[in-house]
Order: sequence, then C-alpha cells, then structure tokens
Amino acid sequence: MGEGALQVVQTDPRQIKTREKLHRAALQLFSEMKGDPSIKEVCETAQITRPTFYNHHSSVEDLKESMMLGMLAQMKDSLSIKDQAKIEFLVPDEMPRIFEKLFQHFEKNLYFYKTFLVERKEPTISDGVLEVLTDYISSGMALVQPEKDYIAPEQLIINYVAGAYYQTIIWWIQDNKPLPAIEVYSNMISLSLHGPYSNLLEQFSTK
Repeated sequence: MGEGALQVVQTDPRQIKTREKLHRAALQLFSEMKGDPSIKEVCETAQITRPTFYNHHSSVEDLKESMMLGMLAQMKDSLSIKDQAKIEFLVPDEMPRIFEKLFQHFEKNLYFYKTFLVERKEPTISDGVLEVLTDYISSGMALVQPEKDYIAPEQLIINYVAGAYYQTIIWWIQDNKPLPAIEVYSNMISLSLHGPYSNLLEQFSTK
C-alpha cells in the first residue's frame, strides 16, 4: 500500500469509518479464535470486500500489528508528561490524575487488552506496554529528582517499578477489575512512594 493510500485512509471520513469497522471485526475474531483469522473471515465479519481490506492492510498480520501499535500510541498519549507538570508531580494529591488517565484508557479498551495482552500474549503489545511504562517512569524520575539522588541504582528502580505496574495491570484486566480503578492506582502510587513494607518497618522500629 503506497503513501498516497495511507493519506486517504487517514483523512477520508469514509475510509476512517471503514477502517474502524474492520478493526472491530478483527478484534472480535481474534478474541474468539486461538489462531489468526483469514482475510476471508475478517471481510465476512466486517461486511467488506477483499479489495477494501487491501486498501487498508497488506495481510492479517499487518492488520494485527497496526491495531496493536495504534493502541500503544493511545496508551503513551494517556501518560504524556509535560515539563510544566514538574511541580504537580511532586504532590501526591496531583499524581492520581496521571494514573487516572492511564486506567481510563485501559477501561475503555479492556476487551482489546484482555484479548491481545492477557489471552493471546502478543509480544508486540506485551513488550510495548512494558516499554511505555518504563519510559514513563524514567521520565518521571528525571522530573522529580534531576540530580539523580536515588536510594538505589536508577535502572534497578525503573525496572522494579515498571515490572510491578505491568503485572498489576495484567492482574486487574485478567480478573475482570476485582477492585475499582481508583483504588488500584491510588494504592500503586502509595506503594511507589512508601514501599510495600512501610507498616512492617514502623512496627520493627517501635520495638
């Protein structure tokens, strides 16, 4: 598919609507099947012709990659950090707003993430989610502590926190949101600020 076709898809409302219809149909099939659907199955579910499919994607694999990369771009956008947010980032009461946007993104696209991240374990989405979280945490640390006065090596902290967030998100999606989103991300922030063993440490310090 040439560059001109891509521009048409991006700007023509009819093409955008068809693309969204195509992606919804594909998501339904990916969620129902262990393997990948055929182009014929996608076209029949989306009620489009094969030439229309090829106007948007060269193959089912290209379709799948496009869907996952598009979702990762939306996730990254939900976690965008601006320089002017530096002061707010230091205030615990302001921090939930950042995570609120992240969990709003996951709630809005729960079906997608349950299909590709939890059930199918697609490397593009699993590696991508972890990478977005890692980049976000790294950027946030640079804003909060530009002098890098950390209590442990920087990369150790980044990977420790990113891994914890990643596994928490998978658990939350896999178990069909066992806790309200606000409770999850509020606890995640508290754990990030104080650590999981702060209460135990306080008990030992008073003995």
